[in-house]
Amino acid sequence: VILYARVTYNECPVGNQLVAFQVNGPANGFYNIIVVRTNFTDENGLTQISFRIPWPYENAEQIVFGEWIAVATTSIAGKLVMDTLTFKVGWILSISDVVTLNADFIPQTHFIKGEDIVFNLTIENIALTNKSATIIINAQDALNHPIMHTEFSKDFQPGKTNLYVSSQVPTETVTGNATISVCIYTSPPDIGGVPYSPAFLSEIEITGAIERYYLSVKVEPPYVTSIFGEGWYNKGANVLLNAPEYVPGPSGVRYKFNRWDVDGTIEYGNSVTVVMNTNHTATAYYIIQYYLTAKTDPAEVATIEGEGWYDQYVNVTLTAPTVEGYEFKYWDVDGVPISEGVDVVTVYMDEPHTATAHYKCTLPIWGWMLPWWFYWLLLPILALIIALLIFWLYRRKKRKKAQEAFQKGWTAWYYGYDLRGGKRKILK
Repeated sequence: VILYARVTYNECPVGNQLVAFQVNGPANGFYNIIVVRTNFTDENGLTQISFRIPWPYENAEQIVFGEWIAVATTSIAGKLVMDTLTFKVGWILSISDVVTLNADFIPQTHFIKGEDIVFNLTIENIALTNKSATIIINAQDALNHPIMHTEFSKDFQPGKTNLYVSSQVPTETVTGNATISVCIYTSPPDIGGVPYSPAFLSEIEITGAIERYYLSVKVEPPYVTSIFGEGWYNKGANVLLNAPEYVPGPSGVRYKFNRWDVDGTIEYGNSVTVVMNTNHTATAYYIIQYYLTAKTDPAEVATIEGEGWYDQYVNVTLTAPTVEGYEFKYWDVDGVPISEGVDVVTVYMDEPHTATAHYKCTLPIWGWMLPWWFYWLLLPILALIIALLIFWLYRRKKRKKAQEAFQKGWTAWYYGYDLRGGKRKILK
């Protein structure tokens, strides 16, 4: 490691100035490294020191790897000044984690012969620039026979990178624990590449072929929905199936979950767990529900109890409540009148229905019972009467002004003679 320092005063270099350096390694529970060096500046105010990072025989990574702090101290114009610098020590590129996954990208450490395997690699680059590297994955079975080998090259950006590498467990593999080794090289080893860091080692267990059973998942009626979970499973696997409580259908129609039937065994919860000890068939049964709309005419005269969803083929009884100022007349279902004067109706739910309770208004005026439509006519009649009254008052006032103007004026008659000696009247 080479550290540089430059000493200036009023932006001018200071030569022949003693500078002291102290470098502290990362704090740890084994041994804390401290490096102390001194040197004088040259005519440009520059100085440098160098040292080699120690590598203890034991616990080297815990002692050396981490953040180091360097402090440079000198005296300028009788004042003590210092500057600090931090840098990180570690493998430039390293494999920080390897997770084995199955074909569905679910973490797994037990694999059968012939099964697909996916390696999820985490590569860390602590440099400030991209680094090119070659990654080699090797696997050996319990007898140290090579069973998998993958090699590829890639550029890695600073920070962490995740990679997925697919492979397959050979069918001729010996059962037992297999060792996985993942190492990152500066370049392919056959052209002189060397490891950036030690190999990452892990183990998986390889077993012989195991029994697998098929789970068939059905829905009745079959067009209602589809439920995830059908497929092949290892013997002894627990498979959780979930059926939605409601499935929407056409307007006014929906499907409600009723029960599970697993090979003739009935389960009423929406979720059921199937133990794959043989082939199974799980069927989710749904029942049809229809919506019953209950309303009044005139609208919102009363609230009819009973509106909502009902199972197919049930009878629903609705009762029209007594409403003050209104007289119940009859029910209609989907526009068809039923039982005039009877306030109870039964609706057979073979499809969505709308039941309407019809009322007529009977509010009294001056002791008279008037039909409801009278109140719709009352307001325009009153408005017409008021308009006529205003018009009559206007005409009366206008006529009175005309008479007063006539009485205030005057007229006179004069007699004159024309050239022939006849008389004629002249109005002035």
